[in-house]
Amino acid sequence: MSNKMNLIKNKRCFIRKDHDCGRYIGASKMCFIACPNPKEVGLELAIISEKLQKEGLDPFIAIRERVYGEDIFCTKICGRIIESMLCIVLLNDVKSKKSDDLIPNPNVYYEYGLMTALKKEIIPLQHSEHKLAFNIQSLETIKYTNENLDDELEKAIKKTLAIIELSRESEQVEIESDLITRKIFWMLESKGFNRQSKYTRDSILEVSNNTIFLNYQDSNDYPIFVVIAKNNEMTLDIVGGIKVISSRIEKIKYRTEVGISNIGKESDMKGQYTLAGQVYSRIRSIDYKHFSELSDQMKKIEMVSILVLATEGFSDINKIKAAHESINFKSKPKLEIWDQQQITQSIIDEGLEFN
Repeated sequence: MSNKMNLIKNKRCFIRKDHDCGRYIGASKMCFIACPNPKEVGLELAIISEKLQKEGLDPFIAIRERVYGEDIFCTKICGRIIESMLCIVLLNDVKSKKSDDLIPNPNVYYEYGLMTALKKEIIPLQHSEHKLAFNIQSLETIKYTNENLDDELEKAIKKTLAIIELSRESEQVEIESDLITRKIFWMLESKGFNRQSKYTRDSILEVSNNTIFLNYQDSNDYPIFVVIAKNNEMTLDIVGGIKVISSRIEKIKYRTEVGISNIGKESDMKGQYTLAGQVYSRIRSIDYKHFSELSDQMKKIEMVSILVLATEGFSDINKIKAAHESINFKSKPKLEIWDQQQITQSIIDEGLEFN
């Protein structure tokens, strides 16, 4: 799936009749978290934040944020929910101000209703010792304990991201609905290129996040980042994507080289042990599994490539080549550009052109 989304502007304001919202739906890699007082759910918020950050998402805990000189509801609540990729709501009860009874938190429920109205992907959570308000008892909610929250939350986040991925792929299908584009995708698959999910554990494939490039692996399982250039309006996005991917690859290469170097240093370090009163020296064993993983990573880095498929409407090929040549990183991916003639010939070669 393309990491570049087709952003839709929210046109409807829930409060002001003639107000121009100006927010874009799901435009950020943020998760809006609705919750009671953080002092009451500190453990939950710590686990939620950790799990989200692990998936590359930014947790936004509205109750912790301060907004001065602005419309709090618009800036801190509604606007953030609109822009968020997904939402999490903690439906734990709170103590009543008039008694020790536990009651639903009205602010949290209000934000939950707003999320629902905006058709966001929501992960509702509630501690097993609490009870849902009657009007949402029919809605699926994760009832957790302190012991299982970690596992339940991780599964829920992965499931929700998969749903979002599927939804965006469906949107992308509409964009890619013209026959020429579909033939290009068929051709790539026929050549052994496998399209990869955006939400991957592969740190190298992640370097294309928030760029116009699609994640693929070639027939040898080496990463290749592909873009179909349809017109010259895409030139800036393509150039920016190439530079971002190259920079990120360079950082991964540096970390990998440091890791390999550290293993080498550890293998040279000598320890001592005593046997029958005698002191002996020994070389510490190498973590061969980790060393092998890092070596494989270096091989992948060396084989990373970028493929620009320049269709008939794209003529800025020289600008793309110049931008790639200007990148000074030694580990920058190899660049390959196919013009319309090469694309057409590849489609024919794969038997996808019919008279």
